[in-house]
Amino acid sequence: MDDSYCNSEIYIVEKEEALGKSLKAFFETSGYNVHLYAAAEDFIKKYNDDNPSCILSNVHLNGLSGMELQKIMIKKYNHIPVILMTDQGDISMAIEALKNGAFDFIEKPLDTDKLLACIKRALSQCKISLKEKTVKGCYLMLFQNLSKREKEVFSLMAEGYTNKVMAQKLGIAIGTVEAHRAKIMSKLKCNSLAEILKIKKLLD
Repeated sequence: MDDSYCNSEIYIVEKEEALGKSLKAFFETSGYNVHLYAAAEDFIKKYNDDNPSCILSNVHLNGLSGMELQKIMIKKYNHIPVILMTDQGDISMAIEALKNGAFDFIEKPLDTDKLLACIKRALSQCKISLKEKTVKGCYLMLFQNLSKREKEVFSLMAEGYTNKVMAQKLGIAIGTVEAHRAKIMSKLKCNSLAEILKIKKLLD
């Protein structure tokens, strides 16, 4: 198995015991850490993981459905991809799930090659999302260190205003604006306006 998928977690939510155990064994053979749950409620109670992960869930479950689970996970953990397993008669339901944010759906009978490829794509997306989340968290901490005035200057910088216009808007001297800009760049560890724009986009 590719080292890039080490510590990756697959959470299977499947009411059919035989199928669930079969999928668990298959993914474990492929080198993944796999957790099996018979019901969405059981999974929700125990889920707490910052590792790259994805959820493979049957649409039809006892209690909460796979689609209801998907909605809950998107609301609480929008970086965790949810893949739904559906029967052929569930295509319209699957399309609705995709519109609501599901990563993908796999029709039964399951094609293990396609399923494995889908899992790999989902985990790759999750790793990217987790990285962005971490970066955003770091910038948010740095941003909180700015003074109220520096935050105002930051916002105007991100809107592309010149020092002269910013000074007019804020009612301060151009030299004061330049001093604030220098402090902002230092506190946010930036070297260019492009980085300021990137941070602004992340924080919005």
